[in-house]
Amino acid sequence: MQRITDVNPYQRERNAEKKMVSAVNESVFKRLANACLARLPKTAGGWTALLLGLILIWQIATTYTRLFPEALPKINPGQFQGVYLNNGQEYFGHLEEMNADYVLLKDVHFLRTKDEKSPQQSIDVIRMVDSVHSPENVMYIPKEQIIFWQNIRQDSPLAKAILDAQRQ
Repeated sequence: MQRITDVNPYQRERNAEKKMVSAVNESVFKRLANACLARLPKTAGGWTALLLGLILIWQIATTYTRLFPEALPKINPGQFQGVYLNNGQEYFGHLEEMNADYVLLKDVHFLRTKDEKSPQQSIDVIRMVDSVHSPENVMYIPKEQIIFWQNIRQDSPLAKAILDAQRQ
């Protein structure tokens, strides 16, 4: 008994094309997989050499930043810095490097938006020492909490507002 696909020439051509495409795709995949596997180390010594190479690259990169600190951004001690944390809070003051895990922010200020319905929203610069809980004027911030920091120009409206808040 014959099937319809055996009799129908159009269906026979489609089946032949599908088989050919699947054979080509399988062949390309096998060649690609073999090429990738051929480049992997075959012995424990090869894996050790690969691992040592990666460690060497990492050491060179970390040593470079220690030997050439100008490659890292500089904290300008004469300016205020803005510190932006991963919880959405932002603080302003004088940033100092403390140790490998923490930075120190002195003369800490933050912004508070007034709850007005007017089209021009008012923003106040508040000294941290004037907060309800009256903390010291120093903040210890874990480096892992910092998204980024910026030096703030001395002629910026924010720097002027901070200086005005300090005078009060």
